[in-house]
Amino acid sequence: MLPWDTKSSKIKRISIDKERPKAILNSVLLREKFLKDKNEKEFTSIFIETDYEIIKELITALTYLNGYKTLSHEYLISFLNKFYKDFSEYEINLIDNLRVTRNKIAYEGFLVESEYYLNKKQDIKKVIDKLKETINNELKKERLK
Repeated sequence: MLPWDTKSSKIKRISIDKERPKAILNSVLLREKFLKDKNEKEFTSIFIETDYEIIKELITALTYLNGYKTLSHEYLISFLNKFYKDFSEYEINLIDNLRVTRNKIAYEGFLVESEYYLNKKQDIKKVIDKLKETINNELKKERLK
């Protein structure tokens, strides 16, 4: 994972955006609804890809709420690591491992063993829920100001 570096050309300062995070939360709900009735063992790689996409989009929402934009998945993870200390080292590493696994799936046709997903599923869901809660708290904070 790359360290967060605002001098990088891959990180841009933008105006704080409160609407895009709301749209991202709605998009996440659609992705979760899509997976709801699918067979985890049969579609393990798709579950991993989709869960990673959900996490990536939720972190992107946090960057918008803080006035940043990056298309780099590594910088997204380092952003979370730098600015949201309530995410543990284990959670940050889990997200980064999902990123690497998702890249193998997308670019190498890698198929994930269902046991891997079943072992990590609860931790992944906890990270997703924690990200959603963090975004909702940030949105509430903004309304209170």
